[in-house]
Amino acid sequence: MRILLIRLREIGDVVFTTPALRALRQAFPDASITYLVEPPAADVIRSNPHVDELIVAPRTHLFADIALGRRLRASRYDLAIDFHGGPRASLLTWLSGAPVRVGYAVAGRSWMYTTRVARPRELRPRHAVQNQWDLLTALGLPGRMRTSGQSRCQPIRRPRP
Repeated sequence: MRILLIRLREIGDVVFTTPALRALRQAFPDASITYLVEPPAADVIRSNPHVDELIVAPRTHLFADIALGRRLRASRYDLAIDFHGGPRASLLTWLSGAPVRVGYAVAGRSWMYTTRVARPRELRPRHAVQNQWDLLTALGLPGRMRTSGQSRCQPIRRPRP
């Protein structure tokens, strides 16, 4: 399986997708995972052990995005997940030609996805990580992510003096 992930814009936005990256790798251990980001966030993903390929897409012009879309389509991804939902990310997700394209149900762009995830107004105050997890839930991955209270880490016990 070939998976394309798209999250454009800033470093923090991409950092917030790392729990989803880990979950995808656990769910699809043999998949080839490609992540498409803009230059500011490239270093965050470059050394991530759950990503096999990094595509850095600077913001230039529409014709460059169409050329990138051709490159994505040629890679024949099985699944594309748009963690961003903006106009450019939606377009690139659609241009990828992946048979399964997951993204947020956003007015004017929902048609670009085969699987749409609602983001009702009452959910907007939630943390971005929770919203992105909804995209994985739509794929049938467990609907609950590990929280800090469920950590596998054990507390360090220091001897008392």
